[in-house]
Amino acid sequence: MNEAIKDIKDLLNLFKMERIVYVIISIAAFIALLFCAIFVLIKNQENYPAILGLFGATGGIGYTAGRLLKMWADAVDYVTKKS
Repeated sequence: MNEAIKDIKDLLNLFKMERIVYVIISIAAFIALLFCAIFVLIKNQENYPAILGLFGATGGIGYTAGRLLKMWADAVDYVTKKS
């Protein structure tokens, strides 16, 4: 069990920079999502660029979350196949 934990830690350290980039993109997309949502609510009118910004930010959050989860799943699969 200790070897499996060590392997997972090694894999996570190997992809540390990629995970940091995904987290930064997720945070930026979340801020853009909040900004666009507040802008649409304050203006009380149809503002297509802001509405498209909502979709873009949501897509960015979904994509980066999916990549982070895939990275974790790949690390766990690697360790279980190795055992």
